[in-house]
Amino acid sequence: MDDNRLDASIVSGQIITTNISGEWEGCEFNSHELTNGWILTCNTYFYEYAYMPLVEIIIIKSRPVSVSINGSVKEGVSESP
Repeated sequence: MDDNRLDASIVSGQIITTNISGEWEGCEFNSHELTNGWILTCNTYFYEYAYMPLVEIIIIKSRPVSVSINGSVKEGVSESP
């Protein structure tokens, strides 16, 4: 890494894998139930269709930091248990 100094730390985290229950037609400022009982909340609008798409929630230090639906990270989407 040449002469550049890099600082890093190891943090606790996990990936929760679940699915959207039933049909997914994207976000329209609404909520969707996940198969693990959590609720996905949309704070934006976009359209895409899938049946029970895969949802991956990345949690770092007990805080959700990213939501991926069908392999694509989505902005304006949050979740809660």
